[in-house]
Amino acid sequence: MSRVNLLPWTITFGAVAAAVVGTVKLREPATEAVPETPARLVAAAVADVEKKRPVEALRKLRKVPTSDRLSARARQTEGNSYLQLYFAAKAETHWLEALQQAADVDEAPFRLFDLYFLSGRHAESRRIAVEFAPKRSSSEAAAMLLETIRAEHERPAAPVSLQFFEPVLVREPENGYALRAVGRSFIELGRVTEGLRLLKAATEKLPDDAETFAVLLESLNDTGRDAQAVSLFRSAPDALKKHPRALRSAAAALDATGDAKAAEQQLEAAMTLDPFDRKIRTQLASLLERRGATAEAKKHENRAKELDGLRERQAALLQEARVQNNDPGPALLRRIGAVCRDLGWIDVAGAFDDLAKRRDTGAIGSFGR
Repeated sequence: MSRVNLLPWTITFGAVAAAVVGTVKLREPATEAVPETPARLVAAAVADVEKKRPVEALRKLRKVPTSDRLSARARQTEGNSYLQLYFAAKAETHWLEALQQAADVDEAPFRLFDLYFLSGRHAESRRIAVEFAPKRSSSEAAAMLLETIRAEHERPAAPVSLQFFEPVLVREPENGYALRAVGRSFIELGRVTEGLRLLKAATEKLPDDAETFAVLLESLNDTGRDAQAVSLFRSAPDALKKHPRALRSAAAALDATGDAKAAEQQLEAAMTLDPFDRKIRTQLASLLERRGATAEAKKHENRAKELDGLRERQAALLQEARVQNNDPGPALLRRIGAVCRDLGWIDVAGAFDDLAKRRDTGAIGSFGR
């Protein structure tokens, strides 16, 4: 299966999208008349997108009713058009709508994977993969499930993230996920004040998003603003505190400000929520060692090493799958599923096992292999 690339370093968006600071309200182009049938409208719009003419494509696609059999293809192409114009949130909405209308729509899930990869939204990638893999051909299902592992082991470099999301913020200044991505990238590049300002804005746009709260807390901790991190954590709603990453960052800040007992309590709570987070166990082992609880510290240290080994094994299996063109056979699928299960990825592990059974029996569904 050919891999659909969203990322700006593999797509040239063209003059319309490159003029990010311009206006989307372009003049009516002098184009040929398009026959007013859904099939021809969609085909012409797809051609427009290929020629980097997203505005023309959108004009055509809005004429395709949602009740038409080609509606899913139209919504997908609308998403692709909005992508070329750097309207990421609108693109996401249309891709999701396309998937809901037709589970086998070709590009939408992979566009979403790339968007979520760039913005660090790994939970959404996992949800899409687990939900829709059983409804796709076995080759596509394998590629979708492998995306969940890629997102765990690879991260886009800060300049790459900025290349995409800074233009998005011009189009969508209220996009909390874009604010989060740009803010974190700025911090990685040493632009701390700007980065923290954007992350705080992201939490305002996404007030119920525990991951965004955790990213801000972690960034305060990473930049030595431990007192601010502690204050932010203590004043936050309880729902936002029930996130392992937030608890882990709060513990680091508490420890840095001299409250090791409270730090230990937060790490214990974090480990209850996610016993497979090796970083939590490493932090906890360090605290326990310092207060003399050597045996308990060793237990967590050993478990952290086991989890590190499993992650290394998972990364190696991902590379093995890539050698097989991201289309592994039943045996490798089961090995990947087993490692995912040992890492606590129960839903993903089950999906890999189910796919292996499909490969064994040849029951590959109505979409073929």
